[in-house]
Amino acid sequence: MQNYKEIKEYFLQKDFSFFESIIAKALIAGVPNAGYLRIPVFTGNSMVLLMIWGNDGETAIHGHGGIEGTVKVIKGMVREEKYEFTGLDIELKSSRSHIPGDILEENTGTIHSIINQDETWSVTLHIYNTNINSLAGTIMYDPENKRIGILNELAKSTSWKEDPQAFQAIIPFEQYIRK
Repeated sequence: MQNYKEIKEYFLQKDFSFFESIIAKALIAGVPNAGYLRIPVFTGNSMVLLMIWGNDGETAIHGHGGIEGTVKVIKGMVREEKYEFTGLDIELKSSRSHIPGDILEENTGTIHSIINQDETWSVTLHIYNTNINSLAGTIMYDPENKRIGILNELAKSTSWKEDPQAFQAIIPFEQYIRK
């Protein structure tokens, strides 16, 4: 497997049983109720992660900084909410629930949030067209406080609950559009 397309095709063919031992180890370690675990599965020309979502697990509204990606639901049910940043606000454009086998495409400009909708835990497989296992540069949007957070290499999740040191910057919407 050399390129993103080949890696994507290979991993999208896999189901829960292929990842079962990795998932079992993660569950022993414990999944945070209101969060998720990011588990690297493959690093090369692309990055492949398993994400195990706790009961109330969700991401903040975020973009991937121009990185293309694909998500496959492996277990449970998640909802993806897609947004558009207008420069002054962030607007919900669509909301859709996904079950095992469903594929979510993340184009380079995608702004979204993923929310666990299962009564217990869910698992998603994330394949990104990058070899960097870091959230550095990820942009999060906070519509309530009209601000943007840019994560750095210390960030462990796309959450506004991250340690303040995990942010490269937090700025108001109107300052961000001037950049």
